[in-house]
Amino acid sequence: MSLPHTPTLAVTCSARADEALRQQARAIAEEMSCPYWPRPDGRLEDAAQAQHVDALIVVGRQRLFVHVGQTRLVHHPNAAVLRVVNLLRGRRDTLVDLAGLAPGDRLLDCTCGLGSDAIAAAHAVGPEGEVHALEASPLLALLARHGMQTYTHPVHPAVTNAMRRVRIVSARYQEVLPTCTDASFDVVYFDPMFCQTVAASNGLDLVRTFAEAGVPQQSDVDQAVRVARRAVLMKDAMPGRALETLGFAIVKKTRRFCFGRIDCAP
Repeated sequence: MSLPHTPTLAVTCSARADEALRQQARAIAEEMSCPYWPRPDGRLEDAAQAQHVDALIVVGRQRLFVHVGQTRLVHHPNAAVLRVVNLLRGRRDTLVDLAGLAPGDRLLDCTCGLGSDAIAAAHAVGPEGEVHALEASPLLALLARHGMQTYTHPVHPAVTNAMRRVRIVSARYQEVLPTCTDASFDVVYFDPMFCQTVAASNGLDLVRTFAEAGVPQQSDVDQAVRVARRAVLMKDAMPGRALETLGFAIVKKTRRFCFGRIDCAP
């Protein structure tokens, strides 16, 4: 699924919404610079198609949904749950290991998406640390931020606590990195959206639909090295050509991905 243009959006409420929920939906519509609709009759996808809207944001009492055609996207911690549980059990996590994350560290995640890496990192750095996550797509940033603030895991409070500590900003790292002071984060991390599909998932396809594609340029990496106190990390599809071009040392390979690291001067 792909859109050849900037997606058109609208916001509405779930059925039987009260005035507080309608006010919340109106506020989101203002934030997203798109229209608010009173809850339409009939199927939401039919209403969106009739109004030529690519994505309809539906504000519910507990969750926020995005309807695109026949598909619905909702924020969920997904793989982050298993990652946090593994860390609780003393097992290893690739990002945490390669970044050397420890309680009290500060991580800047330049490519948040729906935040799986950010959640695992927030657990690793603990309440005394900080995870700031940038997402260029306003829609994905909204979905991730709302999910981080409202989702409660039914079994593992550590997952919920980690989600609440992630600070998500709708912004492009190309614009944010130059404004950061030197060595203001311990680690800066890039996980750019790959052009090729690596998993058969409707949710992932929707993330790709709205995410900003492309990899960091050399100027972005140079800024990241200035901002990071310990290291800059980047994930790439095998065989890691972008990592090599940008001066990263490849420090880990899997069947589909590889990770590069640049150590920063103390």
